[in-house]
Amino acid sequence: MVNQLVQIILGSSLLSAISVPELTGTAMVINSRNLLTIQVFGIAAVLYLVLTNLVVLVAGLIGRAAFKPPLRPVSTRQSALAGLRTAARRLVLVRKEA
Repeated sequence: MVNQLVQIILGSSLLSAISVPELTGTAMVINSRNLLTIQVFGIAAVLYLVLTNLVVLVAGLIGRAAFKPPLRPVSTRQSALAGLRTAARRLVLVRKEA
């Protein structure tokens, strides 16, 4: 979901093609006024980089707060043994009923 949000931000530069004012479109207007292409589009690229990294950072913090890991980590061996025990109990119950 975060990747899609970043793609939407980066894809918004396509809006300048239909005359919607946004970062790339504004950079094009500034460039046409003073002909400082490298500086203007360099700043626009840095702003896009900062904006997308900020979105990723905030989403990571929200995800870390929302999905806290369990207090006691369960090893894969313990979880596999627990699954085998449960399966064995079900098998015994099924055989007793039959």
